[in-house]
Amino acid sequence: MTRRLHIHSDSFVFGGAENMVVRLLSQLPSKSLSVTFSCSSSKVYREGMKNWLQIPKGTSTAPWPTAHLDPTLSNPVQYGLTGPLSTLMRGIQFLMLPALAVVYLLWAIWLIHKSKPDALHVNSGGYPGSIFGRILPIVAKLFGVEVVTFTVNNLASKANNRAVRLLDTSIGFLLQQSVHRFITASIASKGFLARELMQQSSRIEVLPNGIDYPEEPFKTRPRSAECYITLIAILEKRKGHLSLAEACGLVATSNPNLSFHLTFAGDGQEFKRLLQLSQENMIPNLSIVIKKDYSLETILDQTDIFVLSSAELEDFPNVLLHAMCRGIPIVATPVGGVPEMLAGGEAGFLVESAAPEHLALGIQNFLDSEEESKRRTVAAHSRFTNNYTSELAVGRYVELWKQVQDD
Repeated sequence: MTRRLHIHSDSFVFGGAENMVVRLLSQLPSKSLSVTFSCSSSKVYREGMKNWLQIPKGTSTAPWPTAHLDPTLSNPVQYGLTGPLSTLMRGIQFLMLPALAVVYLLWAIWLIHKSKPDALHVNSGGYPGSIFGRILPIVAKLFGVEVVTFTVNNLASKANNRAVRLLDTSIGFLLQQSVHRFITASIASKGFLARELMQQSSRIEVLPNGIDYPEEPFKTRPRSAECYITLIAILEKRKGHLSLAEACGLVATSNPNLSFHLTFAGDGQEFKRLLQLSQENMIPNLSIVIKKDYSLETILDQTDIFVLSSAELEDFPNVLLHAMCRGIPIVATPVGGVPEMLAGGEAGFLVESAAPEHLALGIQNFLDSEEESKRRTVAAHSRFTNNYTSELAVGRYVELWKQVQDD
């Protein structure tokens, strides 16, 4: 008998939080398990999907509520709001919360009826996340879905708007009655979520993410007069792009005989500001490039130092895994689950904060000590192969679903 799993990704943008969705969709479908997929297919989401998955040009997303097949994701069925509809819905959300809740309820009923899953897995960018992402598990439970899991890919936090908080509390109560297991990728995120849900942490599982091993084998980077520094992240203030740019300026000034090339890969609300920064840069041995469209493999192959400069709201930044398995030295802030990923600094250099002087110190340390840099990159690679491959990560999810079903 073939069992049915439906995966819903509730992120507005396609970023690191979608990593496990891709792994699950590519590895789970089999004769005994069929997998369907739904998402909020905004333009930003689709563009991000192309960057991370190299989806061929011409792949389209049908308007809601029409379904279509996307062969690049093992033929999952996608149901979702697209383009102007998605933007419109987000714009009126705060003005029509009760009405939207009803609309989302009807949409969730339609989705569960259409996919008829035995198990539902919701991948949320954060918590509380969107209204629809929380209503869907409630509807699934009412329809008798046997297994309902809910992944939180960021640190849980409360909304600033009082009306939204009231609705969050009401939906959150029903959500907790409907979800069999909540999932986070780090111990740090589990603590935040337990406090937000005000429940025992026994219903929250820590399942670290994983990625596919790259075709190019692990290698350490030889030193040269050119140093390429990369940050791949959504262009938001919390990611610390401006701090990293200032830090690179400090390092470039201190090392006039070296040429530094800083690349920001991603898209978001800070794009125009960062583009202006790159155009106004006056440091002769520092170039700053912003890349909206990029190949993950190509940009990492050109990277000498990968920097995670986030100031807050990080759980398990999957992009670090791509650096770890390729032998790219890492400088990172100790936010969320980053210290867990880097073994407290053994597998990468943890700086004190996202302040420019601290980031600059981390970069300079790698420049000053080639042996120490190699030691940490080897440790990072070993940590990746032992903990963070996609096979291990998917296996952890499958084991959890079996456990919940048996219980």
